[in-house]
Amino acid sequence: MSFKEIGESMSSAFSTSLEKSKQFVGLSKIGFKLSKEEEQLEQLYANLGRLHYKVNGDQPDEIYADMFRAITGAESQVKFLQSEMNRVRGFRRCVFCGEETEVSGTFCSYCGKEELSK
Repeated sequence: MSFKEIGESMSSAFSTSLEKSKQFVGLSKIGFKLSKEEEQLEQLYANLGRLHYKVNGDQPDEIYADMFRAITGAESQVKFLQSEMNRVRGFRRCVFCGEETEVSGTFCSYCGKEELSK
């Protein structure tokens, strides 16, 4: 094999490698954009579901009734666990403004109201 043929072979290999690199970069960019669009789509679906639950939560269509009950139950459990966490940390939530305040106080340190949730 002559030096000319070796050079042409190396040039061809470099060109192929360069094309594969460009293809990889292009695929990576498309993959990133695809991932972002899928993420946005999931967020839109979640927002739609939240809105549907908020608007129809008290009277859901039969097809959604089980899911609505599950959501209501999960929301109650989350509130209970948040309350327990606050109690263990020595905080409670003001029934008027919703801010966390120390259990030792009688008045909310945010809004100044006297009654606090227990």
